[in-house]
Amino acid sequence: MQNKKHTWLKKAINTLVLTMMVTSSATAQAAILFQDDNFHDIASDAILIDFDGAGANDTAIQFGNDAVATENGTINWNITTNTFEFDNSVDVTGDLSANGDVDFSAATQTRLREDTDPNTNADCAVIGELIVDTTDEELQICTTPGSPGVWAPVVAASTDADTLDGLDSLQFLRSDTSDNFTSGTLTTDAGTTLDVNGVADFSGATRFAMAAGAADPGTCTEGDLFYNTTTNELRVCTATDTWSTGGPQDFEDVYGADADNTLTTSNGDFNIATGTGEFDVTSTGLIDFNADSFDIDLTGGFFVNAGAASNITTSAGALTLEATTDDVNITAGDDIVFDDAQLTAPVTLTEADTGIDATFGTTGIIDALNSLTSTATGEGASNVGIEDAGGYYTGADVEAALQELGAVSGSNAPNNEVLTFYPEYPDATIFQDGSNNKGKLEALYDDANSEHYYSWTTKKNSAQDIDIRFRFPLPADFLDVNDFTYRYRTGSTTEADNDVEVTVVNVTDAATCGSDTTNGSANVWATGTIAEATLEAGCTGGSALDAGDIIEIAVKLIDATNAAATFADIGFLSLGYDN
Repeated sequence: MQNKKHTWLKKAINTLVLTMMVTSSATAQAAILFQDDNFHDIASDAILIDFDGAGANDTAIQFGNDAVATENGTINWNITTNTFEFDNSVDVTGDLSANGDVDFSAATQTRLREDTDPNTNADCAVIGELIVDTTDEELQICTTPGSPGVWAPVVAASTDADTLDGLDSLQFLRSDTSDNFTSGTLTTDAGTTLDVNGVADFSGATRFAMAAGAADPGTCTEGDLFYNTTTNELRVCTATDTWSTGGPQDFEDVYGADADNTLTTSNGDFNIATGTGEFDVTSTGLIDFNADSFDIDLTGGFFVNAGAASNITTSAGALTLEATTDDVNITAGDDIVFDDAQLTAPVTLTEADTGIDATFGTTGIIDALNSLTSTATGEGASNVGIEDAGGYYTGADVEAALQELGAVSGSNAPNNEVLTFYPEYPDATIFQDGSNNKGKLEALYDDANSEHYYSWTTKKNSAQDIDIRFRFPLPADFLDVNDFTYRYRTGSTTEADNDVEVTVVNVTDAATCGSDTTNGSANVWATGTIAEATLEAGCTGGSALDAGDIIEIAVKLIDATNAAATFADIGFLSLGYDN
């Protein structure tokens, strides 16, 4: 079809040209060069091709009819897209203007004007011309026409990547060295990998966060890092899907790397938890505990075995050996020597065996509480003695001793006795009421004031409390109750911050005898009192207190950290009675 049109066109043009040459003498308005290299004039302003085509088919003009198709050229009018199509390259030696769209999307190559140094070599006629600087490998735009013109990079040499093709510097990081990512957040999509082939320098970072979680990931690649928030450890993947704790784990390695071989906790607690295993300290030298105080709290037995002479010495304050529920036994392979200027209380020897040898450097009283099989002097016989306000009296004169005894008891007045309980209280229990019981309870000793005490502290801003409770029977010689007193100390005098509450209960008669709430001192030991009259009124519960009645002491300690240096301490408790 196309070849027929071309043949018809050639015949029509030849006929038209011949006719015009014969019949017309007008000046030629157009010319068509045919293959015979002659010019033919056509006195027409236009040529209409495919006049009767009705817009149904493409229309084309073919240049050349060589047997080699690539030697020919065709201009085709695409009736569907309404566009001209050239099947070969088009060279434009003049200007090329476009008023509509210029679409190079299907091009296999698009090149612009190029120069090795546009600002030295390239002329510019109009602002906005583009050229490629092949030396700097960048696209430049003409800002000032001239010969040469002034050319500038399309993307300015600044630290703001926003100017690069309109991309946001908060989300786009350039791959060359002409720009730096200086602000905002660099985010990579989930599942992507960020590779750094050079040096990753975080020395200027104010914070460096890595992957973290409550459990190690199920999979890992050797070299991965992860922070386990449950164990508070830095974990390192040492093999495929295998996590290990970072840093040396052997204590010898850690200690050997410490320059001064000193473990410092910066005023924090240092805890060693061995579970069911033993904690052994072995040394051929001196083991020195140099501390303000040294407490050992054990739930089992405590043994100290030495292979040479040993001493327990205190340079200030009292040295107390106390067993709250059992005896204090002193066993020696030789003599037991009490070397003191004064014994502040009688020494009681309760040994059933014979041959007791006790010697006092000064006067004193020996009570033989068990049967002594011998009455010979020095082998069991003892002087009769008594202690009164004037001191000790002892001697072989029984009558004189009885006179001293009568001087004390002759008034028939009741004797005043005191039951005193020091921390740790006998068979004490710790009670939590179920809410706001977060804190630390310690049994401590105040060396400066010679006070045994419990101390309650918390790190919570809201008030936290704990109860210490214990029971005891009224002694067999009990007749009447006197004042109940207790030693206490709080960090401040504000009850909302810290407080001590003491309650006395008659368990036998199910009656609350009395209670006292106080914090009237700030960091000073003070004495609280529940008066005799209060106890007598509250303890009876329908019947008077009797010997053998079970008494419960409940101590509630309260503390909160919303104020600095707050705490609640309770010391010894005393119940006075008459017998």
